[in-house]
Amino acid sequence: MTRGTRRLLWIAAAFLLVSVATRIGLGLFAHGAFTAGEWLRALSVGLVFDLTVLPWFLLPWAVYEAVMPGFAPDGRARRWEQRWAALWAALYLVLFAATAAAEFAFWGEFGSRFDFIAVDYLVYTHEVVGNIMESYPVAWWMSGLAGAAILVVLVTWPGGRRGLSGAGGERGGRLAGWARVGALA
Repeated sequence: MTRGTRRLLWIAAAFLLVSVATRIGLGLFAHGAFTAGEWLRALSVGLVFDLTVLPWFLLPWAVYEAVMPGFAPDGRARRWEQRWAALWAALYLVLFAATAAAEFAFWGEFGSRFDFIAVDYLVYTHEVVGNIMESYPVAWWMSGLAGAAILVVLVTWPGGRRGLSGAGGERGGRLAGWARVGALA
């Protein structure tokens, strides 16, 4: 399996896992007594929606992987490219997690997932963002999400056989060791 394929599969898995977890969490958060058939229907219809949206998230990665040249296995350019890609993977994961957190906040306020109300709020972006910043500790949430995303990427991102630490044996430190363990997965 190529480096690009592993990365695309990682992004797809991250998106699908966060989406399914969000759906299950909102179902539990709703305190409804759902039958097994209702859960199956909600998860399967949601999976169809997720698989429809997923290519739009993967398209920039596929273009990047198509135009990015292959670097020498022990070269400095390869290490920087791995770190650059891992940073973008963390940003994608933050986007997925922040959207999930926003869905829970929206559900708590309006009793539904993002819908026409959320789209209507885009017209009043300045006021809505101001209200959200006043009502919720957004900076703390985003910091926590970013920290968690970085740790997840360090452990699981497919950085090759040497992980994100590069060619140097001890140069990467403790987190780089975790990245090497994650590269084996």
